[in-house]
Amino acid sequence: AEWMQVFDKAGIWYTRVTKLEDMLHDEQANACRAFVEVPGMASKLMSSPIIFSAGPDTPVARAPTLGAHTEEVLAPLRSKL
Repeated sequence: AEWMQVFDKAGIWYTRVTKLEDMLHDEQANACRAFVEVPGMASKLMSSPIIFSAGPDTPVARAPTLGAHTEEVLAPLRSKL
């Protein structure tokens, strides 16, 4: 209830959410483009709250998997050992 007062005072839209599915289907959230589809991902993700004047406003690819660039990053360091 405390956050609801803070959001109301600041003019920030919000809604109570009990399940992720509820949030993904919220009419206001979808109207504001709060969620975006990401290539290669099955479900939508939160969009960025910051909008830049140039460049895409949605992800162009999914994030790399854990360890995807480990060898590439460590290779130059190994030659110094």
